[in-house]
Amino acid sequence: MATSHLELLRGQKTLITAAAVREAVALFCDGPAKQMPGGLTASLVEEIARDIETQFNVYVIGGGELTNTKGHVPWLEERRETIEWKFWDRYRRYMIEDEGRSSDAFDKSVGDVTDRILASLENPLRPGRWERRGLVAGQVQSGKTSNYVGLLNKAIDAGYKLIIVMAGAHDSLRSQTQQRINEGVLGFNTAETFSGSGLSSKTGVGLKSGPNLLINCSTTVESSGDFKLTVAKQAHQAIGGDPTVLVVKKNASILRNVYKWATGLQHIIDPATGKKVVPGVPLLVLDDEADYASIDTVTKPGEAEDETDPSTINGLIRQILDTFEKSAYVAYTATPFANIFIDPNAARTDIGLDLFPEHFIVRLPEPSNYSGPIRFFGLDGDTEAGLETVEAMPTLRRIQDHEDWLRDGHKSTEIPDDELPESLKEAIQTFVLSCTVKRMRGLRIKHSSMLVHVTRFKDVQAEVARQVQEYVEDLRIAVEFEAKADSESALTLLKNLYLTDFVEVNDILLANEDLAAECRTLPAWHEVEGELLQTLSEIEIQVVNGSVKDSLMYSQRPNGLKVIAIGGDKLSRGLTLEGLMVSYYLRASKMYDTLMQMGRWFGYRPGYLDLCRIYTTPQLITWYSRITDAAAKLYREFEVMGQLNRTPRQYGLRIQQHPDGLMVTAANKSRHSQKMKVSFAATQCETLLFDTDDSVRKQNWVALEQLASDVFGPSTDTRAKHVQHDVSADSVLDFLRGYSGHRDSGRGLPQPLIEYIEKCLEPRTSELTRWTVMLGDRTDADNYFPSAVGELGLYTRSPFPQEQADGKRSIKRLVSPGDVLLPLKEGSSAWDEALKWAVDRFESGAAKPGTKKPEKPTAAAERHLRSEDHGFLMIYPIDPESFGYEKNSVPFVGFAVSFPASDNGLSVDYQVNSVFWDELFDDEGANAGSK
Repeated sequence: MATSHLELLRGQKTLITAAAVREAVALFCDGPAKQMPGGLTASLVEEIARDIETQFNVYVIGGGELTNTKGHVPWLEERRETIEWKFWDRYRRYMIEDEGRSSDAFDKSVGDVTDRILASLENPLRPGRWERRGLVAGQVQSGKTSNYVGLLNKAIDAGYKLIIVMAGAHDSLRSQTQQRINEGVLGFNTAETFSGSGLSSKTGVGLKSGPNLLINCSTTVESSGDFKLTVAKQAHQAIGGDPTVLVVKKNASILRNVYKWATGLQHIIDPATGKKVVPGVPLLVLDDEADYASIDTVTKPGEAEDETDPSTINGLIRQILDTFEKSAYVAYTATPFANIFIDPNAARTDIGLDLFPEHFIVRLPEPSNYSGPIRFFGLDGDTEAGLETVEAMPTLRRIQDHEDWLRDGHKSTEIPDDELPESLKEAIQTFVLSCTVKRMRGLRIKHSSMLVHVTRFKDVQAEVARQVQEYVEDLRIAVEFEAKADSESALTLLKNLYLTDFVEVNDILLANEDLAAECRTLPAWHEVEGELLQTLSEIEIQVVNGSVKDSLMYSQRPNGLKVIAIGGDKLSRGLTLEGLMVSYYLRASKMYDTLMQMGRWFGYRPGYLDLCRIYTTPQLITWYSRITDAAAKLYREFEVMGQLNRTPRQYGLRIQQHPDGLMVTAANKSRHSQKMKVSFAATQCETLLFDTDDSVRKQNWVALEQLASDVFGPSTDTRAKHVQHDVSADSVLDFLRGYSGHRDSGRGLPQPLIEYIEKCLEPRTSELTRWTVMLGDRTDADNYFPSAVGELGLYTRSPFPQEQADGKRSIKRLVSPGDVLLPLKEGSSAWDEALKWAVDRFESGAAKPGTKKPEKPTAAAERHLRSEDHGFLMIYPIDPESFGYEKNSVPFVGFAVSFPASDNGLSVDYQVNSVFWDELFDDEGANAGSK
């Protein structure tokens, strides 16, 4: 796409309409849109227009931060004009001019955010001893590396002298990070610099015009290129002069050597403590994948001896930070909750404070073209959390035929049968078609990757690779030599897949205004057919399980690499699969962070989103959906607490005690039995899992009848919700005591709610003394059932996909939109204040462009502003036909309790152990995907 096209629209600040784009293209081409001079057809004009939309119609929403300013001296605004932003300006030009980033989106998602992070650090010129600890959270593959490379450049410009980038625990990830630092900061290839070959070592930012910027680095991309004392000494690098950057693994030997080198010549001995101190050298440690290997897992000093043990690594990081007089630590992660659970008071005299993000937590905003968990797995609209409904893209494909090939829970000695399952064959066919179409589109991103993640065992991976290689070769031979007219031929299979699956998905995504700019129209089948053989001849199969030797060296393939990468755990953290289009994923993990990190398919897919597919099991789809929902609510809590000007400590306590924290943190904790403190303040708990036993249904209906009789009495209303204000807490507690919840209901179990309410009612707090109670009565019901208040219209609820089992039924949502605001009276001062919250969030940029200004409060705001003595109970009679039972049988009963915010600090115990997790998510390898 010519730069001239972009200049037609550059500088506009609002979303550019599709009509404006096409008008600009027509003006540029100086002709009618149907047939442009130079042979530009209408279809090509459409492609140009979509390319421009991809560049311009990228907006940035969300984000936010929590800060603790105690001991901090604001400095950036005062110094901004005097700092020469040489490193940053060079990086910005490189990302926009060479990497094709939209300037507006880059300035918002990287420029503005790195300014906020840098301002939260300390002024590197500030005298005396200081330290800052912070955390930056961003979705998997959403651009965290671009952000911390930007921060690194700005920190160098501001005066930080030593920067240590800790890049995971494996050579392949460290090598990939080193390459990004070479291209985005250093501007030269460190390996060639140290080789003395005389070859030009410039790369990335080093190829941009401008002054030669002096910077030191003694680490390289090779497997042997991690930090070495001998190399650093030979390079005669001393800290405190020109800035020095090191890219290292989280390995005990490496970090010990870094400590020796960094403190060896420059340290003094503090007479008060007898400890080493490095004065006058501002240190910045960037911890990538900070929830991995950096979290202390033991409490006794000296227990951990392993070179990769998290507790050993944790102690060495703290020792390095504690030794420098001026230090800043910034943790980057997509799964921040383990870091937030660090004890903020944990400290040791020999190594200093633990790595809790005491001073700031920043959530990276997500550009609108980011395809993350919500796009792939969807999100149910949740007005109580202020979350919009997002339909999952039609790109998920369920695997249910793999057990005979490679069973779940297999051992390292179990080699899979020779015949690949049909689902994996189809996934490979999909990759062939996707590569072909992508090449025909002439997209900027040349590389194309497929992920096959089915085992963690290297011997099994090797056998899978052999079988995949054989199938690709068989497919190539079949395409070249089989008769096209044969209904069983490979070409016929590919054609049918293209004309059904590809065409259908393309039509759906192009019709979606939020997704259309990331897609392109499909070429005709006869055009694709002629290109298949070239694609099949270019596909490589590569096992990736740890070392740089087997890592994917995309940078060495400027014309593009087409690869099927087969691996396990080493593919699940940080390693980027360039141009990833097709994922085949069987491996199960109960760890929230591992599940999300394994989602290598998250990221940016400009111009080829419609070509992407995820092949995985129904169970894994369910897990991802649940965790996506829980994480979205916790991030919404982050926004709310930001509005309340809370600190990281207060947020940490809130998340630890938030019921959704059970979802994302239970598996991060010890598998041994333990109690977790849970507070229900400012949350809403609802029934999502129902016991199907007849006696339980009857018991719960009796509880509904008793409450209806006590609170409402006989009703003369027809088809209207029954709502009563100023109900006593005793009536609510009687209902909950009479209700029987399924034992796997988690936050929907009555007993913890009862305990919490009873604690709040105690004289020292006297909260939750009065209640609003709503009994649902659907106005347009298909089924009715008699009750103490007359016939009730029953609600229908969609079952959670693939989540039905004997003895239980699961749904996505219980509460109907709008019901959550019933405690508020429209026009009251509380209503007005809650509405202001929603408007403030809207005006802060948290809503996408084009969204209407809110006219009603969100329930999250309502709960935070509702009086502490005011609880809210909602009860819904559910049509048994929703769950496949007879129409006239006893209805299911679901309830939701909405609690107001409170600073009472009260919590109740949840017993969390292996049984809890195994029943929430089936045990790893135990029938995953077979249900």
